[in-house]
Amino acid sequence: MTIRAVLFDLDDTLTDDDASVRESLAGTAAQIAVRCPGLSPRDIAEAYWRESSKVWDAFAAEQEAGRPREEGTGDRLRRESWGRALQECGIEDDALVRRAVDVYGRLRETTLHLAPGADEVLDALRRLVRTAIITNGAAEMQRAKLRKFGLERRVDYSIVSEEFGYGKPNPAIFLHVAHVLDAAAGECMMVGDNVGLDIIGASAAGMRSAWLNRGSRALLQGAPSPDFVIGDIREMLDIVLQTKSEK
Repeated sequence: MTIRAVLFDLDDTLTDDDASVRESLAGTAAQIAVRCPGLSPRDIAEAYWRESSKVWDAFAAEQEAGRPREEGTGDRLRRESWGRALQECGIEDDALVRRAVDVYGRLRETTLHLAPGADEVLDALRRLVRTAIITNGAAEMQRAKLRKFGLERRVDYSIVSEEFGYGKPNPAIFLHVAHVLDAAAGECMMVGDNVGLDIIGASAAGMRSAWLNRGSRALLQGAPSPDFVIGDIREMLDIVLQTKSEK
């Protein structure tokens, strides 16, 4: 079937989010450790990884099940993550938590970059099909990323899970985007790096999918097989052109 719409994930699909997180965490931990005798940057970074994973995983579970939007969710979750991380390190200092949040936020802004080829692929595909970005996360944080790279104007539609009320892999958000793009689910292809969110969610919604697997990862056991596996986002242009030639 011809593809009429292509939906893109944002973090680690169109951007290098993971690299930005690691660089920002290292920089923040180094600055905080200077104010905490006896603690190394590694101690702080490891505590942050553990505690922030719990905080964000809980938020993601709420998103999948459905939750109303709040103002300032991203800042609240970052404060909770850093507060819990420093508590685990034996530090109870609200001012230091606020400093960690501020430093981390500034570093995230400066270290986040588009994935190679993301802008050219979006621009080229928009001349061929309808396009959208569908991303999980806190609305203000994800919208800031979209604005930073001008991505809102590079696609026909963009939606953040907190704005919609349900997050990936809940099929509701996929079907919502298909409806906005005036395409049947079977005419849509979801492109993303996360099998649990992007591929499983697209399959549940009746969409085709392309798994962006830059690191030769193994497919999750029991997960539906994606229609395509790509190592570079730029491969999507050839895939769409191929489906159009199969009319």
